[in-house]
Amino acid sequence: MPLLNFAPVLGSVYLRSCFHVRRRASSVDAHGRTTIVPRMLNNCHGIVSQKTPNRTEKADDATRSQRSIQIITQMSLQQATPTSEPDIVIWQGVEYTVTTVQPFPDFPLGWWEAEASSTSTVAKAT
Repeated sequence: MPLLNFAPVLGSVYLRSCFHVRRRASSVDAHGRTTIVPRMLNNCHGIVSQKTPNRTEKADDATRSQRSIQIITQMSLQQATPTSEPDIVIWQGVEYTVTTVQPFPDFPLGWWEAEASSTSTVAKAT
């Protein structure tokens, strides 16, 4: 039985979105101090969709908004580990922190599924 190759569909300009990634690497200087060095990876491509509806909570002193997205891409994104910082995905002007990354079994080999979330807080004017 032949297998279907979905790679041409996944690379379609009608499905993919453009996003940027800020990768943060830690380095130790000559004095033993840790410095986080950011590196921008521009114009990354993948399928980005909203994972959960935007949730807004109002408190007495501020308004807090939470968002979550799913990213399917051939780029291997980094989640937080004891030795590395998570990637920051910038999509449609909003910064999302990568929370989980795993191989995406429904697509051909080399595709990754990542989940990312963003929380923003706006203080009330006094």
